[in-house]
Amino acid sequence: MFFTPPELRSVILQLQHDSVTAEIIPRKSGEGVFSRRYLNNELKKFIENGQARITISKLSKNLDVDDKYISSVLSTLEDGEQLFITLEDDLKEQLEDGVVTVVKYCRENDISKDTLIKLGRFLERKWSIELDWKDGDRYIYRPALVDELVDEITAELNEAVEPVRVRDVPFLGGGEYPDYFTDQLEKQVRKDKSLAGFWEKDQFIPMVYKLKKQEEVRQELRKIGFIHYNKYNAAYIGGKSDTWFTENFPGGEYLGDHYFSKDWLDAFEKQAQDSLEITGYADFEILASGLKGKEPGALLSRFHGKRKKGVRKYMNTLITDDVREKMKRTLLDYGRDLAEKDWKARSTKLLDNLRTYGDLCPQFEREYPGLGSGPITKIINDFERETRKTYDGRRSTLRETANTAEMLAFAEGFYLRFVINLRAVIRVKDAGLQDKLAQDLLAYYRKIIQDGLANYIDGGLISTGGDLIEEVKQRTESINNILDSGTPTKAIDTLQTVQEALRGYIQKIWREEPTDEVVAAKQVEMQTELKAQLAKTTNVSLIMLVVLILLFSKLEDGILRATGKYAPKILRALKAGMTEEDYEFLESVKAAVIAGSTPSEEDIEKLRAMGMSIS
Repeated sequence: MFFTPPELRSVILQLQHDSVTAEIIPRKSGEGVFSRRYLNNELKKFIENGQARITISKLSKNLDVDDKYISSVLSTLEDGEQLFITLEDDLKEQLEDGVVTVVKYCRENDISKDTLIKLGRFLERKWSIELDWKDGDRYIYRPALVDELVDEITAELNEAVEPVRVRDVPFLGGGEYPDYFTDQLEKQVRKDKSLAGFWEKDQFIPMVYKLKKQEEVRQELRKIGFIHYNKYNAAYIGGKSDTWFTENFPGGEYLGDHYFSKDWLDAFEKQAQDSLEITGYADFEILASGLKGKEPGALLSRFHGKRKKGVRKYMNTLITDDVREKMKRTLLDYGRDLAEKDWKARSTKLLDNLRTYGDLCPQFEREYPGLGSGPITKIINDFERETRKTYDGRRSTLRETANTAEMLAFAEGFYLRFVINLRAVIRVKDAGLQDKLAQDLLAYYRKIIQDGLANYIDGGLISTGGDLIEEVKQRTESINNILDSGTPTKAIDTLQTVQEALRGYIQKIWREEPTDEVVAAKQVEMQTELKAQLAKTTNVSLIMLVVLILLFSKLEDGILRATGKYAPKILRALKAGMTEEDYEFLESVKAAVIAGSTPSEEDIEKLRAMGMSIS
């Protein structure tokens, strides 16, 4: 049958859509057809001529035939006639003890995945072996290899004395396997119940290793008495919730991150108790040497829980109430002593923390060896308010005492006598006599007061601040001006003005003035001085004057400062308050004295006795 060219092309196009098993095979170029027998013969020529390995795509190009027809014809050839006969031994050898990675093998041998699959199927038929295509056809291996390796791994693990991972077992010469394959092996190995050990994450822990570690823990606990329970993997010993420790060392306890044996705890408690009894404190960080972190505090809490009475906790230290009270007394004594020291130095500083810590921390560390600065500082803080209160109280007392002493010294110096003498002059009713006595008194006290004020300022006898000193100087200058100017004109008024100025001076400096009791006592003292003078003197004029002054202090008030020339007027001023008999006796003595005669011894003694009896 003959075809025109168009008719032939139409037939060829139709043939291209037929099955790959068709007897007539179209040329890929569309320029004709082959018979299946022809294509079969051409392929055999490649094999018979010893043609090197060639890919289906190259065959397709050389023979001008589509890949699918090449593959179809190849699959029908006898085993010994296949093109990839040269890959058979290589693939078989790799699969003998290894895993073939599909992508890698195809790339290295320049074949397609389909070709590799066909080659694998060929090996299965020829050698009667079974292959597994795993993980989405990514790997090829013999299932028997898995069983062989599992047996070898199991043997290795049973011989191990240290923790080991499956992927680290040097099986079969240490061949490298993909993680996927190794994971499959591990899954199989983990199913083996005959293994002498257990699994901890990805490690196999041999039982001999666990027993070895447990013995190490026993030895350490016996030797030291405590152990960090996470020092050894919990899989070897057991965690905090496990019973291994309590079973092997009954009576012990978990404290912090450690397990403590009963013997160690008992010995430690005795040591802590001895420390408290001997020193009065127990530093658990020192006692628990070698332990840091939570453990000293946990041991302290355990001990303190059994002995709360009479001890207090300061950080990681227990301190007895006796030592605490002793330290408190030291602090209060320190505050008192420092107040006295500062007062003597007229320091304006207040008691502050730095001075307290700086002075007392070293002192306490010397007195209580082994007591840390932390607890010491905390105790100082506990009693800081009381220490400051003691300091302030003592300083206030010293200030008040000093103020009173200074005020009284000032008063003793001249002020009380001045007040008592002026009081007497004010009580004189005879204006002429009063003016003369006032003038004499002003003349007498002018220099005494001026010198006295100057001494108190220049001599630094007034314990007051700079601002107040300036005011004191101004007041002193004001008093001096009054004394020097004679203003007011009348002496009695001047004296009273000076008294008020001195009173304000005292109140400003010492915030108080001599009490009535102090003034009264001074007046009695002055009376006593007059009586002493009365007892000693033999001068009748002086005896007469002293008796009159004493009588005036009794009948009026104050102590007159007067000379003998004022005796007659003083006597007349006292007449109203005296008995007629006493007045006549005194008048007779006065007359004798004025006349220049000497009274009888009897009269002199009577006069002296009159004065001595006045109170």
